[in-house]
Amino acid sequence: MKKYCERATKPELFFCARLMTPEHLRLLRWNSIETQNSQSRIIAMAVRRIATHAALLYGRKPPGRYDAEYGGVIAKNEQERFARTFLSLLNLAETYFESALYKVGFGLGLQMRVSEKGFRPLEGDFRQLNILTASLDERKHRYFSPFSPVGEFSKASVSVPDPYEGPERDNLGNRVGLFSSHYEIAEDGRSGYRFQAWLLKALEDFLALLNPDLVRDSWDGLGREEFVALLAGLCSLVRAKLEDPERLEAAHVASVVPLTEFEIEGNTLIDSAADHAARRGMRATRGDLKAARDRFLYLSTSTGKEKAREDHLKIDVGDTRYSYLLHKFGKVYMVDLFHADHWLHRPLDLLAEGMKGGKEGRLKGARVEGQVWDFMGTSDKIQRVEALKGIEVRKQGQPFNDLDCPLRVGDTLVLAEVKGKLLDPEVEEVGYEYVKGRWKENLKFLKKIDETAELVAQRHRQPNYKEGMRGIKRILPVVCRPYPEWIPSTEARYWLQEPGENDRGIPRVLTPQELKDFLERLPSPDQVNLPPDYIFETGKQTE
Repeated sequence: MKKYCERATKPELFFCARLMTPEHLRLLRWNSIETQNSQSRIIAMAVRRIATHAALLYGRKPPGRYDAEYGGVIAKNEQERFARTFLSLLNLAETYFESALYKVGFGLGLQMRVSEKGFRPLEGDFRQLNILTASLDERKHRYFSPFSPVGEFSKASVSVPDPYEGPERDNLGNRVGLFSSHYEIAEDGRSGYRFQAWLLKALEDFLALLNPDLVRDSWDGLGREEFVALLAGLCSLVRAKLEDPERLEAAHVASVVPLTEFEIEGNTLIDSAADHAARRGMRATRGDLKAARDRFLYLSTSTGKEKAREDHLKIDVGDTRYSYLLHKFGKVYMVDLFHADHWLHRPLDLLAEGMKGGKEGRLKGARVEGQVWDFMGTSDKIQRVEALKGIEVRKQGQPFNDLDCPLRVGDTLVLAEVKGKLLDPEVEEVGYEYVKGRWKENLKFLKKIDETAELVAQRHRQPNYKEGMRGIKRILPVVCRPYPEWIPSTEARYWLQEPGENDRGIPRVLTPQELKDFLERLPSPDQVNLPPDYIFETGKQTE
């Protein structure tokens, strides 16, 4: 693939990959999976994402005299060669995509066969696989936030759709958001990119909870205030560009916004960042921001990474966990809106590495529990049971568990075991051993909270439980994690509501928002078909 990439200049290939849609490929009469498959929109996203990363040429330096805004012009005598090269690249991308499907199938415990008839398992229940993968896909899109993969949760992590036009523009107001786009076919049949803005206040509040030395060490000297101010400054520059209707329309087509080298490396970015710092009452000075800019650009720009030591900064074809915020072509920086929120995984993963185990690990666990507890307090239908929070549950005279997040809806007590462990990138890429290990871990958490619920049910009249248990008839144990989890079975004991062909279901290992939504809709427990093997009647004795 690299060989084919090097036969065309990087900017041309990059933007050709962006502008190519299934509709364009059909006009070229390219007989491919992308143009024929009924899910061409989804496959188009995967193929173009692969082509985009391949076009970056693994950090190769850009052409020295390149300064055009939107990809330059291909010389007439080169157009045929470039077309052949690009189609060859997409053909290779399709092959890569098919091989990735094998990996997905293996990761989910199935061997896959790829043919002109589509994708089928060599063995196993294909209907169940379809239901379970559709459930995960929908839950991942519905309950994702930039904090999810690192095992963090923020109740303030919300996105504003279409923030640069229409009624939502006023909704965004003076707030600053990290722009992000996704590919979508509009009601009129036109394909293009739609925007959303992830509000930066959630990121700023999250970083304020961390040890500043941890942040600075993890980011090689880049402080949290400088990071947020520079990111906000960049977002403000993009928003100003999109005030121009022509720029906005161009961004809808290509999902990029150009900024000149002077705007990024001169005073424009620093001025914008300094304005944000002043409005937010930050202590970061213009001198601090200038000193921090090079490290910020290293984290956010794709070029110049051929010698990167950090694995998560290197470019990997087909990677879906990471993206880059900026691509520099000669004297032009292209701000890449396509899933720009994925870029945040890079700096957040660096922070997460510094929180594994020890004091920082314990602080993270307490922080995630506190965030989920506060979030549940925003509901007027869910009661937080203060009398039970933090109670140590003992088994055979030894400490066994403590109650992270006891909640009440009617006469049902919900015991939520809150776990905020980092999601390994290999789980997102569906590496079999990692997916298997993640499910094994979730089974362990489910077993522990089930045993905890049974112990609490037996002791509901004891003095330290009595107040919080008054009026409770049943206990529902669940595991609450920031990231939507893969559930490999449709067995009822793993689901609050079982999934079906037209229903994503609600698993017992679920996100805070998922749990809140479920409990707020929960009618009388007598009217809900909840599997009985994890509903413990109070006072019930084990055999």
